[in-house]
Amino acid sequence: MLQNELNYLSPLHGHVCLADHRIKSQALVLKIKILRKQHRISQATIAEKLGIAQNAFSKIELGKSDLTVARLYKIAEILKFDLLEVLRSI
Repeated sequence: MLQNELNYLSPLHGHVCLADHRIKSQALVLKIKILRKQHRISQATIAEKLGIAQNAFSKIELGKSDLTVARLYKIAEILKFDLLEVLRSI
């Protein structure tokens, strides 16, 4: 998916780390919530796989906490969805 984009790019070339870039999109977090429920996966299960607390993942789904590109990529892997397709649909 976005593996190359998530790698740290050389600061010598004036690039920034996309993995740490923060995303704020209500449409995106709603889509994640819908996909999670379609797969019948709990917030706690995803949170555990992300290495965060369940309430931290809940805040992501509610749009109360920013989502990093790296975390979004991991969520796409967990829920087995094509990240680019989802991004294009919102």
